Amino acid sequence: EQGTLSITGSKFTNWQRAHGAGGAIDLVMHLADVDVHTAVGWLEQHAWLPVPAEKGTSFPVPMGAT
Repeated sequence: EQGTLSITGSKFTNWQRAHGAGGAIDLVMHLADVDVHTAVGWLEQHAWLPVPAEKGTSFPVPMGAT
């Protein structure tokens, strides 16, 4: 357990540890106490992250994600 978190947009704050950062990688690193490479690997396996085929290409957004 890491403590109480609040999330605003892409930023999070852990009030018990007086720590804050932004983005999914930082959040995984904080919660799992892992390095950046491990956090990216975890996100690659567990997060739905569509990758456009080329710049400017759109992709579907899951319902409720907007």
